[in-house]
Amino acid sequence: MKSRQLLIDAHNLMHKHPEIKKTLVRDHLEAMRELCRVVSAWCTSQNRKATVVFDGVPQLIPGTYAKLKIRFSRERTADEVIISLLSAAGASRLWTVVTDDSEIRRKAFFYSVDLLRCDPFIGQLRQLLSPTAAAVQKPTVRKPQKLNNAQVRDPGEVANPKGMDDEVDLFLRLFKEKK
Repeated sequence: MKSRQLLIDAHNLMHKHPEIKKTLVRDHLEAMRELCRVVSAWCTSQNRKATVVFDGVPQLIPGTYAKLKIRFSRERTADEVIISLLSAAGASRLWTVVTDDSEIRRKAFFYSVDLLRCDPFIGQLRQLLSPTAAAVQKPTVRKPQKLNNAQVRDPGEVANPKGMDDEVDLFLRLFKEKK
């Protein structure tokens, strides 16, 4: 039988994982990267795939993460995205949800989707990271590509990246206060 993919409530897991929670207080983006690194390493060691769902608009999380898909909820909440994935046809054969969120757990139960609480999953992650286990590899950071003799740069490195104006306008329209 084919193993189910993990569907991970990212912020819920980040707040439960002690080391990542400490990083979260200092640097939110670095905590997101650390979660991706750890989950990717676990997926590789277990030959499983996972989808990590973060709240909000896409962030730049450089590198590639084996067997890991990263999703952002955009204008919805991560909970809404996860619940919509659980309600899709065939979800009970596709997903195992990793969360402690009670609403998501109720919906997963309703749709007969397997559940895994955060603490047991963190225990599995820690076993992988133990001194006797193989070291977690950092993601491969892609080198900038050259295009027409001009170097393509990471949009997060420049003050006003091209192509971001439309996304910023959309964001402002969505969150504009009505007076």
